Amino acid sequence: MLTNLTKSRKFDLKNETLFYSHIKIVEINNKRMESKPTQVILTEITSQGLRFLSSLALPLSQHVTWRFQLTLREMTFSVEGVLINVNRLDDGNEYEVEWKGGLELGRLVLSFFIQPNPATFQANESYRYFNEYTTVQQQKQFDLLC
Repeated sequence: MLTNLTKSRKFDLKNETLFYSHIKIVEINNKRMESKPTQVILTEITSQGLRFLSSLALPLSQHVTWRFQLTLREMTFSVEGVLINVNRLDDGNEYEVEWKGGLELGRLVLSFFIQPNPATFQANESYRYFNEYTTVQQQKQFDLLC
């Protein structure tokens, strides 16, 4: 059912690759617990929270805390949030989540998604520096060595 759901929506994430997250309940009424995880498709990430698609009917309550396990650039991290809104679609639901850690956590998560890959960033910076501070002759010699 999620495949039909993904085809019918335009994603706000600025990448053609779908971003998945595993979510599970970790707290109800201030009591810690853990439900079985389920996979959802992320559609938007902001400093305040995120949006995701799911074919499941999930409980919308300030007393239920959800943990989102996100993987990006081969790194996995977990954040917690509360479902605050749901948009019913023909073949599923789009949920809105507010970060439980506040705006600072949200900014950290958002910066992780929009920062370039550290290895790629370093390679681009090195290439820019190389082109800026070497002569054409040095660049040709380097190209021959590579």
